[in-house]
Amino acid sequence: MTMGRPLLIAATALVAGCTDPNVALKPFSGAPLRDASVGTISVVNGSARVTPEEANQLQAELLDQSGRCATGPNRYDMIVQIHDFHPVRADVRLVDPARNEMVAAYYVEASRTAAFAQRVCRNVFAN
Repeated sequence: MTMGRPLLIAATALVAGCTDPNVALKPFSGAPLRDASVGTISVVNGSARVTPEEANQLQAELLDQSGRCATGPNRYDMIVQIHDFHPVRADVRLVDPARNEMVAAYYVEASRTAAFAQRVCRNVFAN
């Protein structure tokens, strides 16, 4: 067995242990979340079970919802890595594009794309 395999198994076990939805993986630093807005949204499909159409559906829902709930002056890029689609499970990361630095990361889970986007608005942007 190579050295990378135990590390992969340990990382998988660590992530699998994170079962509490909407737990901040890294606390937001700087301006309060309600002062944030979204510049771009990139959806990364991290699962063979998620179709490109489903990933596009999630991105469209996030664009729609974040345009209404994240309207602050501080612009961040959102990167969403999908782990599953039934229910929707994903890591949501906010990146400061000026510094190319992640400022917040959350695990979010919901039954469908609209509920997922609403949960992002409520729990990530406090709206």
